[in-house]
This record gives sequence, C-alpha cells and structure tokens, in this order.
Amino acid sequence: MASPLPARLTFEEAATLPLALSTAACGLFEKHLLSLRLPGQQSAGSLSREWVVVWGASTNVGGNSVQLAANAGYDVIAIASTPETDRVLSLGARHVVDRHDPAPSTGSWISCLDTYLPAHSRSVAARLPRV
Repeated sequence: MASPLPARLTFEEAATLPLALSTAACGLFEKHLLSLRLPGQQSAGSLSREWVVVWGASTNVGGNSVQLAANAGYDVIAIASTPETDRVLSLGARHVVDRHDPAPSTGSWISCLDTYLPAHSRSVAARLPRV
C-alpha cells in the first residue's frame, strides 16, 4: 500500500496508519471477531438501524473503526474524551459519549469494539444492552 504523505503528519505518524486501518478492519469484519457486514453489503430495504459502539474512538485504531463502520452503513456511537468530540463526529460517528461516563447505555447496539481495553471499559461493555 502506498500513498502520499499528508503534510500534517510526520513520517513516523504516517507509518502507523496501515497498521491502524488493518487492525480496525479485522476487528470489525473478520468472521472470528465482530463479523460485521462489509461496506457495500447493506441489506436492501432494511428499515432497522444497526448500531456499533467504538470504545476508544479517538485513538488511531478507533478513528479508523468509526470511519469503516460508518461507511459500512452502521450508526456509530463513539466513546472518547470530550475534547475529541468534534473530530470523532467528523469521522462519521452519530453520537459521542464521554469516556468518563460510568455507564453509557442509550438504545440497543449490535456490537461493541473496544480499541482501548482498560478494566473499566470491559465492565461497562458487559452491561451494554445486546440486540
């Protein structure tokens, strides 16, 4: 994979992008992981909204996960710090929940991808409603 180096990134920062993108894609779409529908595979005529929660949405892997899930047709709830809200929304998230919220639980979600993995997120993710 080759592409021009964005002016705002150092070589070291840009070198991590392929790994972050492939990690996000594997977490979302691999059959033995979340096994979500790929972009372009939306079920025709489906009226129900499908939600994906991305924990750590302001990280490299999380930001790529938000973009990939949104492009696959999922509504993304991003969990990130409040100062990152605008950036994460610009990546395609429909909602951003502050990562310090003890138990974000609005609606029902199809899947939760945790790109951060602190003990706190595992305990909260276990309490999220399942569809």
